[in-house]
Amino acid sequence: MKSTLALIVAAGAAGLAAPAAAIPANAEPYSMRVKYSDLNLATPEGLAHLERRIDNAARKVCGFERSVTGTRLRSPQVDACRENAKAKAMAHVAAVIKERTRGG
Repeated sequence: MKSTLALIVAAGAAGLAAPAAAIPANAEPYSMRVKYSDLNLATPEGLAHLERRIDNAARKVCGFERSVTGTRLRSPQVDACRENAKAKAMAHVAAVIKERTRGG
């Protein structure tokens, strides 16, 4: 059984300093694997810990901590990227939990 999920974000939405139009359409997506084999996803604590891991990975993948010269504000694309990546990852987590509860 898989014990990691891939947090994958399209390069155009990765919050890069370059405008989205400057990023080639065939650019490779950014991804990061998030391990959860050591967590009990049947408990609220295990789920909360996985959500923190997913949030940390989404921050890294989307460039949340990257500073842009001339401003302290994050771009709306970075925030949207992070939220999108988290939503996709949590949908995967929900599918894994559903499969496990069915005996998979």
